[in-house]
Amino acid sequence: MGAMIRWMPGLVALVALYSCANAETEAAEGEPSETDEGGARQDSPHDLPALLKWARAREDPEGSDVDYMPVEVTMRERPEVPVDVLQKDEEGRPILAEGALGLRVVYDPTRADPITAKAACLGTVTRCLRPVTKPEANLDSCFASVPTCQSAEPWTESGACCPATCKTLYEALRKDDYSQIQSFSLASESMCFPGLGEMLGEAP
Repeated sequence: MGAMIRWMPGLVALVALYSCANAETEAAEGEPSETDEGGARQDSPHDLPALLKWARAREDPEGSDVDYMPVEVTMRERPEVPVDVLQKDEEGRPILAEGALGLRVVYDPTRADPITAKAACLGTVTRCLRPVTKPEANLDSCFASVPTCQSAEPWTESGACCPATCKTLYEALRKDDYSQIQSFSLASESMCFPGLGEMLGEAP
């Protein structure tokens, strides 16, 4: 229980990423804001050995909480975002939040890029866990059951998916004595998603 409580903030952050992936943050004058991503750089976003090396250097395994024995589970559909009741900006986009510094967060359902695709992947996994009505609906089974992306541009695919590299990274970490939460957090923080490293300036 202590390990779950300790890692809960990370899981909450992942859910927040999913919820806000289709949001755009802009200054009052209309200029987009910049985000400082920080953290260790990775050698290649698609090189599994490099990703494993990065993950192992980032933290040591806590020990597996359960044996890695995923089973197929049914994914839950993404709920509709209730944006009709929200105030709109000059371009008709729903306003999610406005800050004291003149920043505004708006919702753009047409946005499709590595960040929104990654958020859809993670959101599908976390939705699979809520509510947990069956013992087999754990991170191992949920991550394994998410559809695997069929292209190098997941944001162009018809539905949410997770890249094979991300799923393989998670599995490798689980088999290397990392817990479910550790493996999911490390896979989520990594540059295993195609196009993400280039978009964020984390890869050549």
